[in-house]
Amino acid sequence: MKKEEIRSRFAVMNNAYASYSFPYFLESMSRLGLYKIDLWGGVQHFDPYEADVALIRQFKKTLKERGLEIVSYTPEILGYPYNFASRYKEVREASVEYAKKNIRIAAELGAPVMLISPGWGMWDDPYEESVRYSLDSMLQAAGEAARAGIRLALEHLTPQSSNLLTSVERVADMAEAVDKPEFGVALDLGQMSVFGETIDQYFDRLDAKIQIVHMMDGAPGGHLAFGDGILPLESLYKRLTERGYQGTITLEINDGRYGKTPHEALAQCLKAMEAWEGRG
Repeated sequence: MKKEEIRSRFAVMNNAYASYSFPYFLESMSRLGLYKIDLWGGVQHFDPYEADVALIRQFKKTLKERGLEIVSYTPEILGYPYNFASRYKEVREASVEYAKKNIRIAAELGAPVMLISPGWGMWDDPYEESVRYSLDSMLQAAGEAARAGIRLALEHLTPQSSNLLTSVERVADMAEAVDKPEFGVALDLGQMSVFGETIDQYFDRLDAKIQIVHMMDGAPGGHLAFGDGILPLESLYKRLTERGYQGTITLEINDGRYGKTPHEALAQCLKAMEAWEGRG
């Protein structure tokens, strides 16, 4: 694959650099020759709790000076203390308000897409009840996204993250239940592979609702650098192209083994892609 195709299609999520400063991440992006960022809202990189208009303007100015573009915003919203599907009303309300705040931040940043998660039900709660709570929270978030002019991307999860929406069919059911033009999904190739699912299953059910793709190697799970797992990444990329996907693909390479060497892990991915034959 040519370097220009990699630059135009692929973004990097900065959570891989959580043990480094944000300026180090920016410098690494420059050295890698990449310019698209899937911004992780982690406090030591970008603090959504303290983000006001002045801070966001300065943040955008810094990125613009470096020629960098935010293509997606991923706030830290999956785990404690936030849960869209909690049996407790006060937890759901706080979670929705936090999501709404981040939606407004995404709009201020100029990010067209924000990642969102369904939350999780307690193991002793009926699945249908937890899904109903999650759907109500999603509908509220989708309303805020419509007002802000951005799109939401719901991510498929594994049992290690949630007991809700752990299949493409359940993700599609949720997207259809929300039924809002600003509400779509994220296709995570690693989580897809854990369940033995395929790209065709996603596009057959969701197609135009796929807002962003996450790519990594795995065994089959994990967030590994290309070549450190067993996934047929070149074939997966080719199939994405054959199904007409032309959007952003985020390199989500954040396994703990790369905590000290995120730049080298990303460089390994780029080298592997450069050896691919390309779209043909």
